[in-house]
Amino acid sequence: MPRIRIVIGVSPDHAVAYTDEVEETIRTVAQDKTVCALGSCGIDRNAGKEQEHAFARQIALAKELALPLVVETRGAYDRALDFLLSEGMPDKGVVLRAGDATSEQLAKWADEGCYISLGPEGLDDPLSFYDRARMLPADRILFESGAPDERLDVLAGADPRCDQVVFVADILQGICPPIRLVENWLTLFT
Repeated sequence: MPRIRIVIGVSPDHAVAYTDEVEETIRTVAQDKTVCALGSCGIDRNAGKEQEHAFARQIALAKELALPLVVETRGAYDRALDFLLSEGMPDKGVVLRAGDATSEQLAKWADEGCYISLGPEGLDDPLSFYDRARMLPADRILFESGAPDERLDVLAGADPRCDQVVFVADILQGICPPIRLVENWLTLFT
């Protein structure tokens, strides 16, 4: 029977709200077996001390709780990776939400053993998506639907809808066998 799994954390957008009390709440909630990772956390191009502080604490918490870490960053992929490496990678793994990262930036993260979560966010066109996914090792790719909240430009004019999942999955299928995507997910989150 399928189970819902959740990721819990404080995003870069809300890093100023990361307090001892918030961290204790995350620690408590993370004891529930439905929690499979911490995040999305990270730093953005205009990151200040609050984002760096919240990111560092969530990296440490992922290590403490033996959970994977999901990283989200906009415009600061190299800086975020350098920061993560300086703090030390969590043993259970790291997932980068690909967003608007270039192929070269994604390759750096994959070279460090991170999983790359590909989805509709930040995609300008299907060829861009395909090119970014094609250069990644199959054992580092995860599939992030983003649907129904994210709208793909190629489906412009339509309300966000679940068929975006099929659109993204169809492109990935030509790059990575679906069973590999399942294996990647199981390796990281179970």
